[in-house]
Amino acid sequence: MGYLKCDKCERYYELQPGESPEDFKKECDCGGKFRYVENPEDTEGDLNEPETTITCPSTI
Repeated sequence: MGYLKCDKCERYYELQPGESPEDFKKECDCGGKFRYVENPEDTEGDLNEPETTITCPSTI
């Protein structure tokens, strides 16, 4: 599946079946940018799309 992880507050959201990063906005409510990662513990950044950013799903 994968996760959306904020680069500022480090909160993350596990994508559910049928969801994709494009389904979400581009910024977290803290002002940080979400990145797609395979593991929420990754600190290296994006694994698939280096410039893709997503907004916190809790604000949708």
